[in-house]
Amino acid sequence: MKKIEEVLRTTTEYLNQEDIDYVLVGGMAVIIYGNPRTTVDLDLVVKLEDEEIKDFANYLQNKGFFSDPEDMKRAFEEKTHFTAKEKDSLFRLDIKGIYEPKEKMTLKNRNKIKYKGIEMWVASPEDTIANKLYYGSEQDIEDAESVFVRQQKNLDQDYLEERCETLGVLEELEEMKREVEEILSGE
Repeated sequence: MKKIEEVLRTTTEYLNQEDIDYVLVGGMAVIIYGNPRTTVDLDLVVKLEDEEIKDFANYLQNKGFFSDPEDMKRAFEEKTHFTAKEKDSLFRLDIKGIYEPKEKMTLKNRNKIKYKGIEMWVASPEDTIANKLYYGSEQDIEDAESVFVRQQKNLDQDYLEERCETLGVLEELEEMKREVEEILSGE
């Protein structure tokens, strides 16, 4: 059975080779910057032109994913996300386009890293925290906290606050900071 790193390698190698702008977000970004946790999907934001959508979907299909080019094209036209499941493991790729300013900013500020020998573009820790606070589920808040704690000394605090303000979650950031400070001080 495949490991998620194999799915990650298959996907990012294609995107890198084809010089397609993308950024890995979500759980895998948290694993890279925050606390280890499990995930069964890779969340990607991709800048694809119409002709590239079909090629990417066909590539995934040839690599063992349930991936229909027409479904992917429709998802991009409707500005939703497309899910491609890997047949042997059922790991998922959740793929969406650049639809809103928040995706554009996340793509613009991405970091090129090497993770387990795989070169890829990943959302910055600041964007990961801001986006997690924006989505706001219990898991998202825990993820944001773990990235904040582990990356605290490396964070661009001004940019983090600016992103959170833009997304309307500055209060949530301040609350998270207070909670983290209480935990770290042992109160």
